[in-house]
Amino acid sequence: MSRDRRPEPFRHERVERALLEELRSLIAAEVRDPALEGAWAVDVQLSPDGKNAKVSYAVRSKGAEAAVARMTKDAFSRAAGFLRSRVALSLDLKRTPQLSFVFIGLLPQEEQATV
Repeated sequence: MSRDRRPEPFRHERVERALLEELRSLIAAEVRDPALEGAWAVDVQLSPDGKNAKVSYAVRSKGAEAAVARMTKDAFSRAAGFLRSRVALSLDLKRTPQLSFVFIGLLPQEEQATV
């Protein structure tokens, strides 16, 4: 009898959704870095083993896309440890994933609330 090591799909999706909601809340309410003002977590992809999570994000900004991408990527690198520790406190997970952040683009001002 072989043992399948893939996670349960529904649990995996629930964890991704919980991570996304918690990160959105933390970015909006607790992160104080001005470079992350207007940043919006769009999606979380959790690795099959749960050790890593890739967070896709967009930013409401009128700046040049390349400059905004670089600035927010640096800011998320600085904030990753804080965000991970807060996620660990808030969510009851077996292991808290390492967070990596991927810039996917700019959002017009009005789209942030509907994404």
